[in-house]
Amino acid sequence: MRYRSLLSLWLLTDLAVFVGSYAAAYFLRVGLILSTDFPFEPYITVAAITSPLWLIVLITTRTFALTRSQSSFRNLAYIIYSSAVGTALFALGYYFLYGLFFSRMLLLYALVISTVAIWIWHLLYSKFQRMMLRKDPPVFPTLIVGVTRESRELIAKLNKGLNPLK
Repeated sequence: MRYRSLLSLWLLTDLAVFVGSYAAAYFLRVGLILSTDFPFEPYITVAAITSPLWLIVLITTRTFALTRSQSSFRNLAYIIYSSAVGTALFALGYYFLYGLFFSRMLLLYALVISTVAIWIWHLLYSKFQRMMLRKDPPVFPTLIVGVTRESRELIAKLNKGLNPLK
């Protein structure tokens, strides 16, 4: 139960970080005053519509796997890939719903901000999730049979890396 609720919270917060990063890109490019040339409401609506599709792409890369190291270069590459797909989906969605787009630089800002924000969020949430999964009673109790040097090394490695398999 604890793992499912933590995973659900992670997915929902990823959606919020994605939409928030697009809002940050808008205000970085347009300014803090809402523009009449490029209104915020249609922009953020398309970002909210695009976010579940982006999350599906991120899920298919197994980024949310329990044993995945969020700080690995491979995981960063998957996040960059999903952010690029999310930006492309956003551009297509905005074009088909509202016509011409305001700024290509805004798309670049959204790509960079969403990539960095999602990666930082995954690093932070991974540490929090591992800490919560290792609390007593552990969610995934692990039985290691044998009293050998290898088993002691394995136990030490699992504990040192705060692996959820406790």
